[in-house]
Amino acid sequence: AKYSSLTIAENVRRGQAGEPFLHLVDRSAGY
Repeated sequence: AKYSSLTIAENVRRGQAGEPFLHLVDRSAGY
């Protein structure tokens, strides 16, 4: 779970910076 928490932290940083997120879940693709 260490890596997933790092990804979440990076996505929070990206969201605050207005940058695109990493590894977004695509609900329309079924995952």
